[in-house]
Order: sequence, then C-alpha cells, then structure tokens
Amino acid sequence: MSPDDRRRWLRRLVSNHADADGDAGAIVEAIARRVVGGAALADGVDPILGDCPDPPGGWDDPFLIGAVHEVIVSATDRSARGAWYTPRAVVEALVLRAIPDDRPPPTSIVDPTCGGGAFLLAVLDRLVALGVDPADAVDRVAGLDIDGGAVAATRLAVEAWARRRGVDDSTLRRVRDNVRVGDHLVDDLPVAGRPDLVIGNPPFATPLRGTPLPDSAVAARLARRDRLGPYADLAAIHLAAAIEGARPGGRVCFVLPQSLLAGRDTAALRDWIDTTAPMQELWISRAPVFDAAVRVWAPVFEIGGERGAPGSWAEQAALALGAPRVGPLPGPVLGDLVSATAGFRDEHYALAAACREQGDSPQPGELRLATVGSLDPLTSWWGRRPTRFAKHEWDRPVVDADRIGGGNRAWQEHQTRPKVLLPTQSRVFEPFVDRHGSVAAATPLISMTADESDLDAVAAVLLAPPVVAWAHARWFGAALSLESIKIAARDVAALPLPPDTDRWQAAAAVVASADGQDPQQARRLALEVGHIMNDAYGAGPDVLEWWLTRMTVLLAS
Repeated sequence: MSPDDRRRWLRRLVSNHADADGDAGAIVEAIARRVVGGAALADGVDPILGDCPDPPGGWDDPFLIGAVHEVIVSATDRSARGAWYTPRAVVEALVLRAIPDDRPPPTSIVDPTCGGGAFLLAVLDRLVALGVDPADAVDRVAGLDIDGGAVAATRLAVEAWARRRGVDDSTLRRVRDNVRVGDHLVDDLPVAGRPDLVIGNPPFATPLRGTPLPDSAVAARLARRDRLGPYADLAAIHLAAAIEGARPGGRVCFVLPQSLLAGRDTAALRDWIDTTAPMQELWISRAPVFDAAVRVWAPVFEIGGERGAPGSWAEQAALALGAPRVGPLPGPVLGDLVSATAGFRDEHYALAAACREQGDSPQPGELRLATVGSLDPLTSWWGRRPTRFAKHEWDRPVVDADRIGGGNRAWQEHQTRPKVLLPTQSRVFEPFVDRHGSVAAATPLISMTADESDLDAVAAVLLAPPVVAWAHARWFGAALSLESIKIAARDVAALPLPPDTDRWQAAAAVVASADGQDPQQARRLALEVGHIMNDAYGAGPDVLEWWLTRMTVLLAS
C-alpha cells in the first residue's frame, strides 16, 4: 500500500465513524481482528466497522492497527502532548540503521514512548530478517507509553504480527507484560536489566512554545540540570534518560527535533553524549515528516562507542544534506575587529513609538529605519518598496532620534555610529554598510561597529562563501527554515578572518564601490565579492558553487 493510498483509506475510515457512539478502542480492535484474519468478513459487514472497504493492499498489515489509532486521536490532543507518529518508511529506515548487518541482533529492545507500535513492528521484521525466530523476536521487544490507548494499539499490533507467524499463545500472553502503560521518565522499563537498543519517537513538547511540560519531565530536567537548561524540550529529556538507561555497548536511536542540533539549552547535553555515547550516524530529511511544523533528524548513539564522523552534530547534519565541508579556520576572528549588539523588545517598542513617514525633505536627527526585510547584500530597499514594521506598512519610515528616551537612548546613540547591519536569519549573510550612521536597526538586526576604515572589510568577511558554509554547519538546526542560517550578535565574534589579506582588501574595495549603487548593481558587486573572498580563504569551487546557488535563490525572491 502506498502512503497516499493508505492516507486516503484512513481518512475515509475516520469520516465514516466520526459520529459513531463506539469508542476509538473498539474501532482499533475491529481493525486488529481483520488484520489477524487477513481478509474482510464474508458478508462484507462488520458489527463495528460496518461496510468498511478493504484497504489498498489488503488486511495483512499489522501497521494498519497503529495507523488507525493515530488518525482517530485528535490533532489537538497530539499537539498538546507533542506526540507525532512517524511514517512507516522513516521507521523502517531508522531500524536498519540502528540494527545493521554487521552487528549481532539485539536481545532486548524497548520503545519507551511506543505510540501505535510502528517501531516495534519494524524491529520485529528486522529481527526475523536476520534469522531470529518469530517467538524469540516477540520476547525481545518491549514498549511503554503514558497513553493507554496507544499501549492497547501496540499490544494488538504486536499480537497480530505474532499470530500471523504462528507464535503460540503462551508467548502472546507475555506481550501484555512487555508492553504496558508507564512514564519513561519515572517508571522502570519493562525489560530485564538494561536494554541493548532504545528506539522510538519521543514527544516534542517544548516550553519555548508555551507548552507546559509534565511534572515528571520537569523533575527529570531538574535532576539533570548540569546538562539540560530550563528550556530543554521533552525530547531532549527523554534522550538523556534513554542514554542513561541503555547498557554499555547498547544503542539509542530517536527521532528528534532539529533544534536539538544547536540549541543553547542542550549544549551541555551534546557534550555529555559525545563523551558517553558518541554518535555513529544520522538520518535527516529535507521533506516534512509530520503534520506538525517540526523538522526532525534521527541519530544513532552507542554507549561507550568510538567516535564516528568528525565534527559537531550540527555540522554532520548539514553535511548529510549536501553542505560543503569547510575545514577548521584557525587564526584571527571577526571579534578582533567589531563590537556587535542587537535590540530586544524594549528597543523595538521604542522605535515603534518614534517611527513616522519621512516628509518631503529629510529632517535633522532623523534616521532611516532598516528592517530584516528591507536589506539585501550591500544594499537597502528603503524608499524603493514598502517596509512592514510594528504591524504597519511604511513607504519611507524614519525614526526621530530625539523621541527615543529613557533607557534606550544609549542604545540609540550606538546606532548613530557608522556600522554594518546584518539580518539574523537568511540563506546567506546579507551585510549592509551604514557609512554615515544614518540608519536605525530594527529588532532583530545585528549592528556591528568598528573603525570606519574596517567596515568594508567586515562586510567582505560576511559575504565570504567559506564563512557562510562554516556558520551554516556550526549553527545548523537553529533557524526556523531548514535552509536558513541563524546567527546572534554574540556569535558574530567567532566568524573567522581570511589568511590572504591582499584578496581580502581587494574584496573590501569592491564593497566600497557598492555605496550609492542601485540594488541590482549592488547585488552584482556582492557576487563579485563572494568570488574574491572564496579565494581569500583558499576554498574550493564546491564551496563557491554552494554559496552561489543560495545567493541565486535569495536574490530571486
């Protein structure tokens, strides 16, 4: 059955029973009976399902049971718990990575947040493919979930899988002991000793989106405060617990939000895992995996294992999606030249209160307002196209510096200095040189001040393809978009400077020539700077091509 065909069949099933008085569990049990039997009833009518049509591909698929459970759980309930079920193709791909051909089949496997049982079914298929007897395979798997309906669905799915392979009733009775209701963060796993493999898709609830964490999660985070910050999400908490619980030499493979790759509240967790259970490999996808707007990846960690590929988690993920490899760039950094800052909520409201449309002629003390959307590399669209700011659309927005008072005045005086402005999220860095200190930077633009003679050189660094590739890999997963780079003012200082100062100065001269040019000409000059700076860092053509592709997409938007 193709994923699209199954989706259509599931939607029809739910639609047919949307107004039924029967509970969801009865529907799942009815589906399980069909799966065990492998066919529809002779008369085509089921006491619960009625005249439910046969699914594409037939009834002999235990994965149907968990899929039906998934669709009859409301989206609101899933979102509140951060519970998003994993597509079968992804599950099977991850199981192959977690249980490779060159390792003995694990003897104890647990999914601590088992949902509808998809991971356990894929593990059972994998064990049998590796020569394990079906009854033995059933004894090796276990599951836990706080949702009783999910546990019931997983039990039915595992039992259906086993019955179709002739497993005896005594083994099936043990399924109810091995798959049970419980909280991974509080309760013991339903296995003897520590498991060889912990695998699954933990819930993603995060306090950053206003989702309160369960009391057990808060307690678990506080108990691990040395490696989990106050905004660590539920998936990170489950990951820490899973690695603590697996046996030496065992593995952990979880579907995780990409924010875990570079999130500040999990930096200590990443460091701890790197020394405790180094990552062996990872899976990552550009395409959305869930109905939720959450980008995911899935690492395989091995307790006490040897370090796998070099580089941070973020770098390995970026490389897996085709980013060019940029080696260490030692030496001086941009922090040696600049001081970077950015406004926050107070500064935003202060600018909003002082913002107005420019009159027929500029007035003393007024600053043009720059937003993230009004800047392109080496140019501004101010006055050329509308600017959206503070819930209003402006044609020529300016700010009266004298109207900004209180604690914001020192910040605003900083803005009146010559500087380089930089949006915080984009496919490439988009520096704009404010030579005369005549531009006010709206939150969250980064404002970098330096000696006036260095401003063009600073912008050239930010346009360098190797710097963009280095930053993309270092902070991959932190941005809202998969393709964007997210950088904060405190991160600017770490950006490396080029070893070839002659080419660097040549690129700075091109940046200077962009002053006063129209946006199209400034864009062409930015591309020229990129070519020169790629050579200044000694980078190869693959890095330049990667950067040019991203620039082309950016400039076409």
